[in-house]
Amino acid sequence: MFVNAKKASAVLLTVLLQLFWPATAWPSAAVHVGDRLTQSEALDYLFSPPSSGDWAHYRLTVDGKAVLEKMVGFGSERLGDKDVLYVETSLKTPSIIDLPVPSSRDVAADTIDKTYVDAPAFGDLALTYKTVGVLEKVGDSVYDVPVLIPFSLLSELPFEDLRPGTVFAVDPQVMTVGAKTVQAVHIELSFPGDAVPGGVRLAPFVLQLWQSPDVPLATTQLQASLDGHVYQLTLTDYGRGTYRTAISERLGGIHSPPKPQ
Repeated sequence: MFVNAKKASAVLLTVLLQLFWPATAWPSAAVHVGDRLTQSEALDYLFSPPSSGDWAHYRLTVDGKAVLEKMVGFGSERLGDKDVLYVETSLKTPSIIDLPVPSSRDVAADTIDKTYVDAPAFGDLALTYKTVGVLEKVGDSVYDVPVLIPFSLLSELPFEDLRPGTVFAVDPQVMTVGAKTVQAVHIELSFPGDAVPGGVRLAPFVLQLWQSPDVPLATTQLQASLDGHVYQLTLTDYGRGTYRTAISERLGGIHSPPKPQ
């Protein structure tokens, strides 16, 4: 997932913003100290598909400074003669100034994206869905995004990082999320530096995950130490079956954004 110190940090930020993996039950296989896991395997540890109405609110910090807040909500709407699933993400950027690395993409403050996918239900973490429409809200304006790409929870990874990391800590912990107390499992892994074909260098880093089946989205916290900086994604609140869309406009009923002059 990392190509060099700078791009590695940017890619990590992108991956942190794409965390949607949910869980509703403990896994059948345990993780032990000394196990070798890829990042995908670690992130998939407590995965199970989200349900309509589930939502989670995250805060991303870099070296302790809040740089982004993200609400993720899952739902369905009637389009034509069938129900269509959607994933709605709301982004708020309190500050993108003085980041140690450039952001991996341009993120406007207070933006909402609503992605409709062609599927009867949400499935595996790496499953790719056909996108049937995207609405974007910026301020008070809502646009129909004209360019559609397949949707996946891992779709923004530039290439699959298959190098294994070594688990050197696994322990149960009690965590507080909002006003709720949840039981979680803490997993810590160390990934060595490596090279892949094409001369690309993967930077070493340490990854910590806190995951719980008590929350609709399995990851309660994620922390990565890379290139002298600490990136932390924290679940600050969550709910089940109570999410309400922030975009009331219907797909197909609005215009595409104006083209740049």
